[in-house]
Amino acid sequence: MSTAITTRPVARPTTYPPTGLGRLTRIELRKAVDTRAGRWLLIAVAAIAIIMTGVAILAGGAKDHTFHRSAGLIQSVISVLLPVIGILLVTSEWSQRTALQTFALVPRRGRIISAKLLAGTGISVVVAVVALGLGAVATAIASHPAGGAWHNAGEVPLGGILVQLLSLLMGMAFGLALLSSAPAIVLSFVLPTVWAALASSIHALHGVQPWLDSTKTSTYLLDGDLSARHWAQIGVTTLIWIAVPLAAGLARLRRHEIA
Repeated sequence: MSTAITTRPVARPTTYPPTGLGRLTRIELRKAVDTRAGRWLLIAVAAIAIIMTGVAILAGGAKDHTFHRSAGLIQSVISVLLPVIGILLVTSEWSQRTALQTFALVPRRGRIISAKLLAGTGISVVVAVVALGLGAVATAIASHPAGGAWHNAGEVPLGGILVQLLSLLMGMAFGLALLSSAPAIVLSFVLPTVWAALASSIHALHGVQPWLDSTKTSTYLLDGDLSARHWAQIGVTTLIWIAVPLAAGLARLRRHEIA
């Protein structure tokens, strides 16, 4: 008597292709408006932009009603809030306690950070373009046709986009370095302010102030005053305030235990 032995095929684990960077970026963009804080911040940015448009129309004399000045005024005020949006975009995984799920689904942490950086870049460009549009509206309403209101208008978009981009990236760099919203928000405002105050009050620091003061480099960009020296100063401040904390945050994230 013989017993027939049947063998069942061994099921192979199903493998899925890695999630594309474009899809991850869209997910991060959705996260930016899914939380109450992120949603209200974007609403606040929009409200402030509209208010500053009214200020640009009503305030100042004829020489102030130019596209250069109106757009610069709106962009400079908006750029104050952009770092907070960048911080929340990075730290949301820990503040919302979704880091474990996110990095379990996408184990390559660098892809998540790349998607967040791309999402932040997209947000900053959209904000800058909206501010430019509002600046153009304010100029069209308040300017005098013969006042040269649109002189050198082609230089304004580049400066506005770079200011918003650098502001948001600085917030993301601080957020990644600290992985906590509150300390990152506080330090992103306090450190540049304290440095600017010290450099202005201490004579020995006057020479290095333009090279380490992000406020001055933002002024250069918005004013269109972009000599070779000013571009070098923009590069140094970007290195100090964005590249260094971003690199420190990436190194920390690689060693950080996800829980």
